[in-house]
Amino acid sequence: MTRDLAAEIERLQKLNTLFEESNTAAKIGVWEVDLMQKSIFWSATTKRIHGVSEDYIPTLHEAFAFFKEGESQKAMQYHFDQAIKFGKSYDIEVQILKKDGSELWTRAKGTPEFKNDTCIRIFGTFQDIQEQKEKEAALLTSQKELLEIAGKFKGIFQSTFQFIGFLTPDGILTEANDSALAFAGLQPEEVIGKKFWDCYWWTISKKTQEQLKTSIEKAAKGEFIQYEVEILGANGATTTILFNLKPLFNEQNEVFSIIPEGRLIQDIVDTRKELISKNQELSQFTTIVSHDLKEPLRMVSQFMSKLNQKYTGLLDEKAKQYIFYAVDGAKRMSKMIDELLSYSKIAETQKEITLIHTNALIHDILDSLHQKITEKSIQVKTENLPDIYGNETGIKILFTNMLNNAIKYTSSVQEPIIRVSCETEPAAWKFCIADNGEGIDPDYHQRIFQLFYRINKRVNEEGSGVGLATCKKIVDLHKGNIWVDSAAQKGSQFYFTIKKNIHA
Repeated sequence: MTRDLAAEIERLQKLNTLFEESNTAAKIGVWEVDLMQKSIFWSATTKRIHGVSEDYIPTLHEAFAFFKEGESQKAMQYHFDQAIKFGKSYDIEVQILKKDGSELWTRAKGTPEFKNDTCIRIFGTFQDIQEQKEKEAALLTSQKELLEIAGKFKGIFQSTFQFIGFLTPDGILTEANDSALAFAGLQPEEVIGKKFWDCYWWTISKKTQEQLKTSIEKAAKGEFIQYEVEILGANGATTTILFNLKPLFNEQNEVFSIIPEGRLIQDIVDTRKELISKNQELSQFTTIVSHDLKEPLRMVSQFMSKLNQKYTGLLDEKAKQYIFYAVDGAKRMSKMIDELLSYSKIAETQKEITLIHTNALIHDILDSLHQKITEKSIQVKTENLPDIYGNETGIKILFTNMLNNAIKYTSSVQEPIIRVSCETEPAAWKFCIADNGEGIDPDYHQRIFQLFYRINKRVNEEGSGVGLATCKKIVDLHKGNIWVDSAAQKGSQFYFTIKKNIHA
């Protein structure tokens, strides 16, 4: 063997090795069927694909037996016969059963070779495409799931009673649901692709359009927008909606779309207007009635006092007692009218929310009650109380009524003590005003917060049954709760909560 021939053989061996390595990496095996010699050649990669040993040499019958019975085996037999008879090459995907019985998707390619109109051999490749098939199956499943989700979303999108759509960040309407279109009697082509503020709904006024344009600019920067607005419907009809602009963000935290949403609230707006009007009427009525009721009471009190002065020497003790009862009753009635008037106007005072320094507020209230506290030798103990958010007028009335109530019922058999304390809860401040007085029977714990309810109705006892009802109303307006923990002759602990975030 010459040196040149030996070098060429070595070069060809290297090329064959590289070819086999590249085929192995690509999971492609070579095969050949010699129809003249009735022999089959499988490369090492082809054998690995079939899961057989490297020294395995199949027969033609065995080679066909590797194809999965059914569609794969029929397809392979058909294309192999077509190649022999008509010289047709093939490139098909079929499943084989490996030696261990596991299934594997392969890509089978075959090319016939003819001599004197007779097919003498067929050669080609096998490629392991199982991973590709699994990815395709997973992709098909994902696509199917996405189509189902898209179908459900579209169904919800189109069937919801709310008006909803999609905008580009610069305000172009790309989608609007059937409810929004039907409300104004519009077709999609009349609004899709237009600037949202130029669409029919918003042409009710220039101010409305400018407000929307400004709001979209804010939403495009990531801000959630909500406001009430009047829009146009079919045939020029108008209605009020609660309108939202919700920005959608991509992975880079950039706004890529905006969802405009409108909910019909005209009934709510009409009811609210009517309620405001009724409340104003009621407030005026209450003021007028209280004035008209107090006027005859003042007359009764004045004339009974003059009667007492003019006929001092002529009246016996019984008559003086009757006059006292009449004057005292008139005063009580006048005080009750004042309290009722204050009670009816509590909601009007709750609009302004400010930071309240509770410690300072309690000290101011205790100063105003100094005489009552001194007369009964009461010890008032206060803990360090928090600063809270609420309506200062309402909170002051609340603490004043609660402290007055505690003063009224402090103990008469032991040293009277009142304690004012507060605990913090996750969403609220829980205040407690405790006394060591006569206590309240559990049967009355719920009823004492009702308007005009009094446990004791002694003639000489102050109170109209409005104070605790007023406290409950103030606490309700601050989104809290009020209750009492007490038992007869064991003192009372009045608790109430004030929500920390009053606007939430």
